[in-house]
Amino acid sequence: MSSRLHRFAGLDPDKMVADMLAVAPRIEVQPVGRSFAYNGRLARLAATGLFEIRVECGTVLSDARDYLGVTLALDNPFWILEGRKAKEFSAPHAHLLKWDEPFAFRSDQNTGRVLVANFDRAMVTEVAQNIEMAEGAAPLPDALSLRSIAGTTFRRYIRFVWGDVVRGGLLTKSALAARETERALITSLLLAAQDDARRGKDATSADEARLRHVRDFIEANLTEPIGLADLAAVAGMRVDTLCRTFTRHHDASPMRYVRRRRLDAVHRRLQAADPRETTVTEVALEFGFAHLGRFAGAYGNMFGERPSDTLRS
Repeated sequence: MSSRLHRFAGLDPDKMVADMLAVAPRIEVQPVGRSFAYNGRLARLAATGLFEIRVECGTVLSDARDYLGVTLALDNPFWILEGRKAKEFSAPHAHLLKWDEPFAFRSDQNTGRVLVANFDRAMVTEVAQNIEMAEGAAPLPDALSLRSIAGTTFRRYIRFVWGDVVRGGLLTKSALAARETERALITSLLLAAQDDARRGKDATSADEARLRHVRDFIEANLTEPIGLADLAAVAGMRVDTLCRTFTRHHDASPMRYVRRRRLDAVHRRLQAADPRETTVTEVALEFGFAHLGRFAGAYGNMFGERPSDTLRS
């Protein structure tokens, strides 16, 4: 499979397993309730599977044998099941799935999109040796903070790489560029893990608790007017402090995050709607998109299709 972008979506868990075989082998998908659905985009570099996906009301199980997987939240948090407990992951934290370890990703109706990279085990080992980081010397954590300089570098780099693939850039045309890029990504990830281990940072903080309240407020008010002053009041911060803190954690300003969540809500509504009874215009207006031309452009950039195509599919 080339690094050309492939889109996939559906309601059948078995089809999801087949759709993702090239980038995430050995997975099992279990619906939770009757609202299971998925949609995403995937590509493969030389030996690395890359994909962006949103799974609604489902559990994805895996027993990775030959790859190291890293999962990052692009908007709302996601959960990893550890026995009977669910551990929440939100930006700027990533979950690492190490080879020969079980994995259970749980989603509900509010789970957002995640970006996942599955790195070849042999290549990870080779890169670790090249940077004089022995495989067993510093065990990789399950939860990796990407708040440090090294972590921020990896987070921005992998999003840049994914953006290049989505745009059909150099990485989709040059096998050499793809190979060198995946090695650079692994190097950046290992350095971030090494830095995180040295810093010994706790995965929770007062800022994260405040931002969780902000995210919950946004989810509960997607069809209502939301302003920066409202969000700052929820967070108990000044507006400028909220903007700096939110952007540092989410790689997006608060209002840009609100727009993404509203676009995602429109996308879900159009997927579930009957085109004989619903129009794109009324759904867009319900979620506050008064300028339909700008809405259509933003929707196409985010989902790779027109809103009318989603409604008809």
